[in-house]
Amino acid sequence: MILSKPVEGSYKQIPAGTYLARCYRFVDMGTQTAQYDGETTRRHVVMIQWEIHGDDADGSPLVTNKNEPMSISKNYTASMNENSSLRKHLRAWRGRDFTPEEEKGFKMENILGQWCMLTVEENPGSNGRMYTNVSSVSPVHATLKKNLPQGYNPVEFFSLSDRNMAVFDKLSDRIKEKIQAAPEWAVKRAAPVVISDDPDEDIPFN
Repeated sequence: MILSKPVEGSYKQIPAGTYLARCYRFVDMGTQTAQYDGETTRRHVVMIQWEIHGDDADGSPLVTNKNEPMSISKNYTASMNENSSLRKHLRAWRGRDFTPEEEKGFKMENILGQWCMLTVEENPGSNGRMYTNVSSVSPVHATLKKNLPQGYNPVEFFSLSDRNMAVFDKLSDRIKEKIQAAPEWAVKRAAPVVISDDPDEDIPFN
């Protein structure tokens, strides 16, 4: 199968910039309801989370108070439409577009453990505060690939169609509440987030 703001516990925001990052978590959040321009919208949302490997402008490592890599996540509509943000970011990440066959059979699990260059920018929230958001994803340069650091977090996958509750329990209370509010939560066998059903799928991210 196949995602801001700082994860709870980071206590500080990742400064704007471009960083080496590793995808370690995918979360199916189900159908989420939101208000936009006075209208109610409903969309199936998935979240992708990355750990950041790099330093800030002063050369200090981007780590939490627990000395763990800081992380950042992004929510996407679960769509492979040509104009969807998810497709645009996956296309940029892998360095090429999807063929018709690939877009029918893309598994979100393929992105777990994959490295990329993540560009983070600051944007004002509706409350006037500044938040950091993932603005773009791109491949890791070949020279960097030769000396990648060790990944820190175990890769984790949560789907409402096949619920790994050990992963769910690690999520923040805010994310848990959003998932539990989704109509799919009440369904024992919710339909999977399908962007792939081909077991032989092998899509590169280089």
